[in-house]
Amino acid sequence: MDCDTNFKLTMSIKKESDGVPVFFKVDGNRFKKERTVKLMVDTRYRVDFSFKPTQTMTGAIICGEEVETTERVYDSTASAYSSRLHTEGALPSPKGHRDDLPFVVLMKGGLVMQMSLQVKFYKSGDSQHCDWGSTFHCIEYDCETHTDAGIVAILKETVR
Repeated sequence: MDCDTNFKLTMSIKKESDGVPVFFKVDGNRFKKERTVKLMVDTRYRVDFSFKPTQTMTGAIICGEEVETTERVYDSTASAYSSRLHTEGALPSPKGHRDDLPFVVLMKGGLVMQMSLQVKFYKSGDSQHCDWGSTFHCIEYDCETHTDAGIVAILKETVR
């Protein structure tokens, strides 16, 4: 499978109401992934996707639901898009349990990129547990496209 293009995707999540970033904690090897992002149920979040060099995003599917995507920046060096994540209907995660939050990024040419975050859902308003830990500024994905297979492969994932 030949690589067509390499690019970097940076994804961030912030509370929509006040723009405050979410937090994560390091769980070590207790779960599937080393880090767990903390989210509250019944809360709206803004999810930002930034591409360098410029890539065209045509849509997003978050938690199996197609969400509206808005183009924020598109020039010769970079592009950026925003979507929304609403945790309405999610249940707080039981103690010692983590949930998988799937994301699908749809791109020009029918390319599909799939990734997921390990999350723990807290009760709405539970800032005592949800709003502490390390600030989740973003997650960076080093990617390469494989147009013959219609996929975007993730080469490296870095949490900042």
